[in-house]
Amino acid sequence: MPSVTRNKIYVFLIGILLLSNLALVAFFVWNQPPRKEVHRDRPGSYMQEALKNDVGFTDEQMTRFEAMATQHRQQMRPLFEDITQTKETFYRMLTQPAVSDSQLRRAAEQIGEKQELIDLKIFTHFQSIRQLCTPNQQPQFDSLIQHVVHKMIFPMRRGDGRKDSAAVKK
Repeated sequence: MPSVTRNKIYVFLIGILLLSNLALVAFFVWNQPPRKEVHRDRPGSYMQEALKNDVGFTDEQMTRFEAMATQHRQQMRPLFEDITQTKETFYRMLTQPAVSDSQLRRAAEQIGEKQELIDLKIFTHFQSIRQLCTPNQQPQFDSLIQHVVHKMIFPMRRGDGRKDSAAVKK
């Protein structure tokens, strides 16, 4: 077979492969399922929507929940700022030439104490929300709160949709 004919066949095959790749890319770009919109500008909006839609909170329950949530956020903000500062101080010890084990352990204990306080306050907050529920709503709330806690423990990575813990598992 002459080389000119062979080259034309190769160009034709490359063209078909290129077009099929473009079609595949277009298919994946334009046929993505719609994402559930998360309102990042409104703290607690996921919980509000879930309590109303999934648990069946009434308007009165929602008003009470929103007041509790606002107060909870105000109480938690300084705790989160404090633990952030404590962790920054802890990891700044990396720049020191020598850190004793006792210094390291005490700094880690301080982080643990602050995290314990945060978790206890969140637990108490969830208990108080559960008290707003009627007996019929409590099973739905219990299911919802387990999902919320799971999301708190295993937050999604930005961009790739995998859980942070997935990177550790092999």
